Amino acid sequence: MKPKTLALISQDIRQGGGIKSVTKLAYRIAQSNGLNPTILSYAPFKSNPELSVSLFNAFGKGKIGKAQIHYEETDIELIGAYFPEYEPNRYKTNSLWKEALARYDMHMVIGGSAINGVAIEPYIEKFIAWTATTIYDDRIDRLNRNSPFFALQLLNLKKLQTMENRVLEKCAVLLLQSLYAKESVARAGVKVRKEKIVPVGVDTNFYKPDEKRSKDYILFVGRFNDQRKNISVLLNAYRMLKERNMKPLPKLKLVGANPSEAVLNLVAQLHLHDEVEFSGNVEIESLPKFYQGARLFVLPSTQEGLGIVVLEAMASGVPVVSTRCGGPEIIIEHGENGLFCQNNNAEDMAEKMASLLLDEKLSKKLAERGRETIEEKFSIQAVEREVMASLREVYPEKF
Repeated sequence: MKPKTLALISQDIRQGGGIKSVTKLAYRIAQSNGLNPTILSYAPFKSNPELSVSLFNAFGKGKIGKAQIHYEETDIELIGAYFPEYEPNRYKTNSLWKEALARYDMHMVIGGSAINGVAIEPYIEKFIAWTATTIYDDRIDRLNRNSPFFALQLLNLKKLQTMENRVLEKCAVLLLQSLYAKESVARAGVKVRKEKIVPVGVDTNFYKPDEKRSKDYILFVGRFNDQRKNISVLLNAYRMLKERNMKPLPKLKLVGANPSEAVLNLVAQLHLHDEVEFSGNVEIESLPKFYQGARLFVLPSTQEGLGIVVLEAMASGVPVVSTRCGGPEIIIEHGENGLFCQNNNAEDMAEKMASLLLDEKLSKKLAERGRETIEEKFSIQAVEREVMASLREVYPEKF
C-alpha cells in the first residue's frame, strides 16, 4: 500500500530556531508511523531570490517559481511569492500553493504562530495547526514605539493578525505548545473548533546526561541577537558573578548565532572578553555535547512559546535557571526541577546562578529531577501519541 502523504506547512527550516526543531520533530513522528511527509514553505527572498517576483527583479520576470531540496534528512518544497517586501504577501496563497497542496492526503501547519497556514486556508477544508503563540503576541513587544514608522508597523501587524485569525478559526484541531499559547489565542478572541495542549517533546536518547564529561561552563543556546532572548540581562548577571570573585567562575558559552555588533559592544563594556565564548550556529548533531559539558543552563528570555532549549538542557541532566516567560512555566517547578528568576532582573538571575554554582547538592537534585520530568512528560513518545491521535481524529478515512 502506498504511504499516506503529509504536508507540513512551516517556515523555511534552514533559518533555524525553535520552529525548525518542532517541524523536524513532526517530520520524524510522521515517518516513524508509516507516513510520507514533506515540508512546504515560502522561499525567503534572501535565500532564493530566483523564486519570487520582487521590486528588485520584477522587470522581465512575470512568474514565481518553486524548488525541491533535501536538507538535514528532510524533503522540502519551497514556493516563491509576489513582492515579498510587503510581509503579508509572503503568506498569501497562489496557484503554486494550490497545486502543491493537492498532492497530499493530510495537512498540518507548524510555526511559532499559525501565520504559515494563510497559504492553505482557502484550499484545504480540514487541517491541524501546532503553534506556540499568536502572531500579535509574538511581534508586539518587538515594535519600536519610538520609530516614526510605528503606526505603519502596527497596521502591518494588525493585518497579519486578521489573516492568522482565519487560519485559527478554520483548523480542525489546534495543538498548543503551552498554557501561554492557549492564553495567547484566548486574548486574540478567536473561537477555535477544538484545542489541545501538546508541548514539544525531546529525544531522551539523543539528549542525555554524560557524567564522564567535565562540567566547566555556563550555557545559553538560542538566537541571542533576537531582543526577546534578553541576552543583556544574562551578560549583566554574569558580570555580577565575576565581581563576587567566585573562584573558579566557569566561562559563559553562547551557542546559536554569530554575535551582533550590539552584543559584542556590551561584552566589551562589561569587560567580559576573556570570559564569554561565542560558539556560533552548530549542527543539531553537535548540540548534545554542548549541553553535557555545562554546569548550568540559563534562559533570560522575555517571551518563549515553550522554550525547547529548556527541555533539551533538562533532558541532558543540566540544572536550569529560567525567567517566567511563558512556556517554561509548564516545564519547571521552582526548587524541584529547576529555578525561576525574576524577569529583567540581573541581580536575581545572578543569585539563582550562584546558588547552583555553590550548592552541589541542590544542583545535582535539580539535574536529576529535571531529567525525570522530561522522561515522564516531555519525551518524543508522549508527544507522538498526541500528534498521531489528532491526525487519526481529523483524518479517520486515511488510517
